[in-house]
Amino acid sequence: MLAICIPVTSWGDYEAYALPGVERLVAAAPDTLVLAETSTGSYQATVNAMLDRLARVPSVDAAVVIHQDVEMLDTSASLLATQFRNDQIAIIGAIGSTARAGLRWWMGAPRGLRIELPEPFPAMVLSGGSAIVAAVDGVMLAFSPWAVQNLRFDERFADNFHGYDIDICLQAQAHNKLVAVEDLPLRHYQVDGLRGGRDTTWIAAEIDIRKKWDLAGSPPGLAWTRGPAA
Repeated sequence: MLAICIPVTSWGDYEAYALPGVERLVAAAPDTLVLAETSTGSYQATVNAMLDRLARVPSVDAAVVIHQDVEMLDTSASLLATQFRNDQIAIIGAIGSTARAGLRWWMGAPRGLRIELPEPFPAMVLSGGSAIVAAVDGVMLAFSPWAVQNLRFDERFADNFHGYDIDICLQAQAHNKLVAVEDLPLRHYQVDGLRGGRDTTWIAAEIDIRKKWDLAGSPPGLAWTRGPAA
């Protein structure tokens, strides 16, 4: 069974943006479990509570976490259970990078298929195809059954929002698991302005992830380890 997890802060946004994709997926896979719930506290805490509930459901083959302003454009997500038959893969995303470049994963070696963006931003069109990557973007995060049982968002990133996606990938890799991208076309209806620059919340999140994951004395550029720095 596939589960969809969507923390909601605006039901109007959810119904306008995410719901059409959810309905399309449910029509293709009627046993899909949809957890679209009012966000209580942080995004991270709300998703963690959903994952805690799903961890008690033995038939969950994949749990997809998306934002309320993201539409799944086809039913590809229904195939995630097939990808997770490789039990080494813990996290699958729609876009990511095979090279680490801090929180700005798209400055590395991007992989993925296509993300539609609102005007005036052009669509993000990448090479497509499956790939093992260093990190994926939080616009869509699919958790394997193992990840549902074992991984949770680190709430130290809640105040600044950013960084939770990179951190969950690093957590998986710290357990010697893999992160991958698959062809999962999406439309992201709202952009927070960070494409053109950084703000204080982004910088603070990058500092937090360095504090957690960089080796002492490592050079600039996030020389991430496979586990938190001692």
